[in-house]
Amino acid sequence: MLLISGSGVGKSTFINALANYCSYETLDEAQKAGGKFPISCDFQIIHPDTNALISISSENNGFAPVTDAARAGESVTEIPNEYVFQYEGTKITVIDTPGLLDTKDIGKFTHDTDKKHVKDILRLLSSYKRIHAICILLKANETRLSESFLYTLSEILRRLDKIASNNVIFIVTYAASVNFEPAATQLILQKFLTENELPIPLPPNKSTVYCFENDVHCVSKKTTMM
Repeated sequence: MLLISGSGVGKSTFINALANYCSYETLDEAQKAGGKFPISCDFQIIHPDTNALISISSENNGFAPVTDAARAGESVTEIPNEYVFQYEGTKITVIDTPGLLDTKDIGKFTHDTDKKHVKDILRLLSSYKRIHAICILLKANETRLSESFLYTLSEILRRLDKIASNNVIFIVTYAASVNFEPAATQLILQKFLTENELPIPLPPNKSTVYCFENDVHCVSKKTTMM
């Protein structure tokens, strides 16, 4: 399973959630065990009783990436990382790619770091005979796809076998803000796919768009697919 997104869209949250879904049958079971966090994370919330701002953090436990080059203050993923989860009798390998636009390229006119990321991703993919799912993550409130993100998607998708188009799905994060109905995001995707002549179907032709909520402050627990 290959994950591609811009920086801060929610790949790390998605991977941590998947680790727990594979490890525990219920939320209560996960809470009692302390949960699984392949990727360390921290966030701030308001205490429900004191209204004080408190920080919550996790330690990297339970799983470890095959490769890891994260540095404080930079994009969480610097090079493609591989995480291997086990669900019942199935082994699930998740390839976490660097976020685009990379933080080191902000303010620059070139995207040299992103170009290097593309080469690293393609090099890693060449070691696999088959990729069962290519997951492209976008924020629900996206109004346009960045030049960097468009470049990366185009470079990767055009170099894969055409049959790989059947395995592409789009994951819309922070979807509560649009009531789990990402119509605007789908219009952006359709424009990109049409302009690049990529034969990837979107709803209602095929259920290739999935909506999730990543915000820890959001009380909604609704998750839908289109």
